[in-house]
Amino acid sequence: MLHLRLVVPSSRHHAVMVLLGDDPTVCNLVVLENRAVRPDGTVVLFDAPVEAANRLIGDLKALEIDRLGSISLLRIDTSLSAHADWAEAMAPGDPGDAVIWDEVEARLGMESRLTPSFLAVMVIAVLLGAVAVLTDSLVLVVGAMVVGPEFGPLAAATLALHRRTARVARRAATTVGVGFAAGIAAAAVLTLVLRAADRIPAVYGNGDPQFTGFISHPDLFSVIVAVLAGAAGMLALAQGKSGALVGVLISVTTIPAASDIAVATALGRFDEAGGATAQLAVNLVCMVVVGLLTLRVLDRVSALSGIGGPGPADPSS
Repeated sequence: MLHLRLVVPSSRHHAVMVLLGDDPTVCNLVVLENRAVRPDGTVVLFDAPVEAANRLIGDLKALEIDRLGSISLLRIDTSLSAHADWAEAMAPGDPGDAVIWDEVEARLGMESRLTPSFLAVMVIAVLLGAVAVLTDSLVLVVGAMVVGPEFGPLAAATLALHRRTARVARRAATTVGVGFAAGIAAAAVLTLVLRAADRIPAVYGNGDPQFTGFISHPDLFSVIVAVLAGAAGMLALAQGKSGALVGVLISVTTIPAASDIAVATALGRFDEAGGATAQLAVNLVCMVVVGLLTLRVLDRVSALSGIGGPGPADPSS
């Protein structure tokens, strides 16, 4: 179940009351007339099943409540109410399949911003990956993947492309691009410093890494991993289950490749750098394309089940 809080301007009060009063999926409805300040209006509180969220939010947006007032939602972990049980029974679809698109977009909007903290974590992740490449350490490769924060803006760019919101897509793509560029530059500097100090590990100098050689040699399995990562990432994100493990899966073919680009370029191994660049490019493209397809499927499933899809994008985006 979800708990929704509205601030409704007086010009929309009657329309909202009709909308909510006629909806069998709305329960625990509370109206506090003229109690809201900044913006002024009536506070309306109610609960609704997750499956009904997209439809209700879409209807409220059609009444411009998001522009003239406000719409806030909060997930309810436990609801002990016969009225809530009845409302749940009235909602089409299964709560496990419900995707609240506005919630996903809001979460990704926060993660897609280019901030100093994002750049710092990205640089650290690529630096860890550079050390992993130099020392042929599989443990450090995994560590770099855990730290890598690129999943958020990459997913935001994918969702923005799905909804055709060009401004958000550009912002997320810029965040990804600048993040990788900063990480690669920092790792290249580290490699040059280590070379000047004659501290490049012999295991890298031999040119035959046992555990990290796959990074600069993209093949069919690299594409398969990217496809699986893109699908798993978007599914987890849409269901609100994204976390560290999903981030590791996404990073398996991105952060290490960026690190290898930096190390190989700094040491003049341009063939290896080219292979790592191809690895990074192929996997980013695959993940975005598969992510888009996954969102289309989720959208279609939501529409068929009556849950509702993301709806039209904001024309101002």
